[in-house]
Amino acid sequence: MDDPPPGAARAGHDPVLAAGGVLWRRSPEGVRVALVHRPRYDDWSFPKGKLAPGEPAVVAAVREIAEETGYRAVLGRELGVRSYPIHSGERLKINRYWTAEAVAGAFVANHEVDRMWWGAPEEAAARSGTPDYTASLIEAFTAGPSPATVPVLVLRASPAFAADLVPMLAAFGPVEVHGCADPAAAATVAPYVAAAGARVYPDARSVAEAVRGGRPTLLCTPVPDLTTAAPEVFTARLAAEPLLPGEFAVLHAWAGRVVAVGRYAPYPTGS
Repeated sequence: MDDPPPGAARAGHDPVLAAGGVLWRRSPEGVRVALVHRPRYDDWSFPKGKLAPGEPAVVAAVREIAEETGYRAVLGRELGVRSYPIHSGERLKINRYWTAEAVAGAFVANHEVDRMWWGAPEEAAARSGTPDYTASLIEAFTAGPSPATVPVLVLRASPAFAADLVPMLAAFGPVEVHGCADPAAAATVAPYVAAAGARVYPDARSVAEAVRGGRPTLLCTPVPDLTTAAPEVFTARLAAEPLLPGEFAVLHAWAGRVVAVGRYAPYPTGS
């Protein structure tokens, strides 16, 4: 579904924020994606749902996928934003989507979703209740880098946000934690390490080493310098603004190169 024209949603009404993903898994036949059937609307769609008050979008995406499908998902690169008017045009609904690999779980029917379909990406739009909307997401999913990218998380240390960062970092899967010899960095990642059971390695790694290493990795330093740290491994655009305290970048690597980048923080950044 195309975005509405300016002014389609009436002024004075905050948008409804939602998050979800194109849930995918590997199969002998190739990549398969999931659609869920919602009896309330009698339609097929990608799993998504509204953000709880104060909930980061990446956390909401993982939670909503689990609630609607029964699968635990690990987020990959972001697929962008889709928006449309609701309530007779009075409000705008803004949905953010990620690639989301199903890594554990199984479908169990629930009050929101009674059926689930797995199939080839090119078949999803024909089944969907909003074929144009679904096709645009499938195009982003298939035309971009492989969904099986490897995350390298680069976090600017800030112990004040350590607890808030736990579910956000976990949304991108279990990662190895390297370095963090600095006391502030160690304090920042300690709650995540304890919650996720992440392995901590004392050796420091550069961004380039982590990207080329091909393993999910978390690097935490007081002031990461991404713009000059490893320009030779970047093919994706990287924002020039430095990371704020508690903000982290997810570098999605494929074949030793960064092919997509996302930036997230446990507070609104205005970006």
